[in-house]
Amino acid sequence: MLRVGSCSSPRGLKMLPQKLFTKLLHSSAYPFPTNLRKGGSSSKFPEVNGWRLPSCFRQIQPRRERGHLSSVASGRRKAYAVEEAGRSALSLFLKLGVRTFSRKLHRPWTRTVRSSNTSGSVGPGQARRPELRRERMKRLRLRLRWFISLPLLLALACHTGRTERVALLYWGDFHAQNYPFREAGSSKAPDGGVGGAARFAYMLDSLRAVEGPAICLHSGDEFSGSAECAITRGGSQIRILNQLRPDALQLGNHEFDYGVARLLELLPDLRFPVVCSNLWDSGRGQPFGAPRVRPYVIVRAGRVRVAVIGAILLEFRRTYGTEGRLEALDPIPVVRKWATAVSDSADLVVLLSHMGYTEDVRLARELGDGYLDVILGGHSHRVLQPPETVNGVLIAHAGDRGRFIGKLVLEVDIPGGRVRRYQSELVPVRGPGRENLEVAAYLDSLRRALDARYHLDEIVAHLRGNWIREGRGESNVGDWQADAFRMVAKTDVAFQNSYGIRKDLPEGPVRVRDFWEMNPFSNELVVFEVTGRELLQILEHNCRMEGEMLQVSGVRYEADLARPEGRRLVRAVFTDGRPIRPAGRYTVCTNDYVAKNFWQYLGIDPAGRPIRRLGILDREAFLRVARAQRWIEARKDGRIALRRAASVPSLGD
Repeated sequence: MLRVGSCSSPRGLKMLPQKLFTKLLHSSAYPFPTNLRKGGSSSKFPEVNGWRLPSCFRQIQPRRERGHLSSVASGRRKAYAVEEAGRSALSLFLKLGVRTFSRKLHRPWTRTVRSSNTSGSVGPGQARRPELRRERMKRLRLRLRWFISLPLLLALACHTGRTERVALLYWGDFHAQNYPFREAGSSKAPDGGVGGAARFAYMLDSLRAVEGPAICLHSGDEFSGSAECAITRGGSQIRILNQLRPDALQLGNHEFDYGVARLLELLPDLRFPVVCSNLWDSGRGQPFGAPRVRPYVIVRAGRVRVAVIGAILLEFRRTYGTEGRLEALDPIPVVRKWATAVSDSADLVVLLSHMGYTEDVRLARELGDGYLDVILGGHSHRVLQPPETVNGVLIAHAGDRGRFIGKLVLEVDIPGGRVRRYQSELVPVRGPGRENLEVAAYLDSLRRALDARYHLDEIVAHLRGNWIREGRGESNVGDWQADAFRMVAKTDVAFQNSYGIRKDLPEGPVRVRDFWEMNPFSNELVVFEVTGRELLQILEHNCRMEGEMLQVSGVRYEADLARPEGRRLVRAVFTDGRPIRPAGRYTVCTNDYVAKNFWQYLGIDPAGRPIRRLGILDREAFLRVARAQRWIEARKDGRIALRRAASVPSLGD
């Protein structure tokens, strides 16, 4: 093999066009003279990332017009395309041509040359003519120059580059579902249900091993959903997350369920990056959690550099009251800013979103072309398979409670910085015997310790039928919980927010643990008074069908949804048939979360209204009633009747 560094006459290589291939040759398997390396003699050609390139290559670099990002992945990979395409072409040349030219350079001179002043000839053993040697070397250098240049120029002109494969493994809204569960309505399968942290960790490790370069991303809401998480105030989930080792975690609104101070206390214990770009801490005058919480992180999988930007829902303050300290900024300008900042440093830009499916779609439509490649979302507990494409952006969701691990395999054009094709799959988390032993051992020890103190596995009642939640209508579990509020507080009416009930419950024994998991937020019961007219306004407000409905107790009402808002309530009476007198005064029980968002849920003015706390948590009230009943019927009694007939006059007429 020709080693140019040891060649007796390296002068010939100096004829290469102005050290165009300096870095490429230096980085190949063939050593070259030190005077051709970076920082060599001066040249008239411009520099790109420290390497001189002729002016003919300037147009190949992606250019960004003023106020606009290139549709090819935001103008990223400026000089990298030159290096990658050139490396491929030069590698082919070195494999095919070096040995041939090596033989020609070192071939002995055996051809006879006729002398100019004699009639004889010079044999092989006689002196060689210098003029012929120089002429031959000149022709050889010219051939070598073009043999190197042409393949490289063709490769750069085509600018095809190569694709790299990267797998994104994603999930969200785990809600501390640490143990496998059986969904309501499903048969008692021998596999022991779905989900569970130990199974989830096993499946995640298996997918990492199978998929090769993989990036694991968590879209938030790890907290709130189990007795272990509530009792340890999030500490159990921090331990499990460190076993899962995601490459990035986006903060969800339920990470704040145990208070801002508690979250700031837990964040340093995490052994991986936490991202959120649009959450502002007005108390400290800086982004929340900085510098532990970052706006983005760049993760490398093989040769692909992936920028992961985090964003939380815009209605964070309304959804989760934080005493006015934290505020979510509009994600569109914030994401646009950070996507522009990372455009030259990453091959792929991913938004790790905890905004919900609707907001993900809106952001993809309004953000503009070329800023994002993928949105991995959460908050809405939506299962999205296959992913949707909105304005050239892939949007993927993997459901809730660890039922699935989303797998999105992308083929990324490195020089072009775009996704050429993808494959998607939702991998179910199920199957006995498939558990991560470390996670399983930790959960087993934690369960035994907490059960000894809190009696979590104690059976308090038996359920006949399945408890099924309903967000925009009457539900049997909502009826029972609202009745329990009214029975414990001894009020005229009670309300329970539908999304405060976090899981369905199948028929069978009801344990203490079930109420910790159905109502994990430790909300406290509160009581206040309303007039009959205000009570009718609350029921009318509950007919808007925007967001979640309140489950009710003590009243029955009928609404016509075909009518305009404000005129939908058709009939409303108490459960015993008594009419609601507008001038009367009635007591109402609900939880403190509804009371904090008084106008949003009840639609009446809370100003000047005394609200009394009972000092009883919601799950304590449910346990008291369940123990008293022993047998619970899972049924609806039709207390909320929603119809679309427009023939009956409303109460507003």
